[in-house]
Amino acid sequence: MGDRSSFGRRDVLRSVGVAVGSAGVVGLGSASDTSDSATPVGAAGASNDEGLPVAADGRLVVTVRRVTERQFRIQPTFYSEDLNERYGTRTFEYDPTTLPAEEVPETIREGGQSRYTFRTQRVIGTQREQRVSERTVWDKQVDDEQAHPLYVPDMDGNVPLYSYATESGAQGGGLQDRTSPMNVAWDATDTADIESAMESGTNGSEWGNEWIYPDFLVKDLYVNLPDGGTRSTTAHVMQSSGWCPTEQYHVRLYDVPYYGVSAIGQAHYDPCLHGNPERFLSKIPMVELDVDWKLDQSRNEVDDFWESGHGANAEFTYVGNTASDFPSHNGVWVFFDE
Repeated sequence: MGDRSSFGRRDVLRSVGVAVGSAGVVGLGSASDTSDSATPVGAAGASNDEGLPVAADGRLVVTVRRVTERQFRIQPTFYSEDLNERYGTRTFEYDPTTLPAEEVPETIREGGQSRYTFRTQRVIGTQREQRVSERTVWDKQVDDEQAHPLYVPDMDGNVPLYSYATESGAQGGGLQDRTSPMNVAWDATDTADIESAMESGTNGSEWGNEWIYPDFLVKDLYVNLPDGGTRSTTAHVMQSSGWCPTEQYHVRLYDVPYYGVSAIGQAHYDPCLHGNPERFLSKIPMVELDVDWKLDQSRNEVDDFWESGHGANAEFTYVGNTASDFPSHNGVWVFFDE
């Protein structure tokens, strides 16, 4: 634990991994023409015998296809030989999203469909492997003789460290794609009270921004509960932060059933139209689109809110749920001990 100013931050998270918003997967991971050389924390190669998820190199293919006069279907699919080696399938299919026709670029509306492909690396594994991965990260704190963070009780697992994509994987026990690291937690406040305070309490009007986003852009993700099952996003809070209405700080909140930790969140920064200055095109993956999701800066914005008139005691604690895959997060959480 320590003062937040003592922790460094790398500014730029290289490229959108999966389209934020309508592709249905919040891609705070990386995407580019070449794969990352560093293996993400808590992941391993396809042949690993440690029970860890796979750092899979492959191609993300997104198809946009008209299904009715008024609707288009967006279907992201990831193809990887690493997945084939590990799980006997080259394909990981994300949950599709349906968009109103007016939210699709005119060139696609005229042609009726389009297809986008680029290289990327994803951390994909079964629920069991993702839980092993998270426990491996937690255990490293003990191995390094650091104080056990967030006052987590001794149990079969610990507070969730990441969110995951795909409802089918969350509900059916299938493969999951790691999307983004958690970075905030509360000891005794549930998400309903957090949302209420941030949207209508002291300084709350700054965080009442959710109405700007249509439902199809406010995407829920999933966390794995270490004692079994999964949980989808419980609430969203958003704060406008620029000339563009969709330029904002955004926190996904999750209630978690632990003594000493009642709620966790994932705070990040959404640039205008999720990083693409051209209207609508942020709804599909774009190669070489650099976006800084400002995970640590967003975490600090949440801290600033709770320190201003809410009487929360904020402690900064290193959890280590990051590596080269999330350069704007240094692995430090802010924990509100009230």
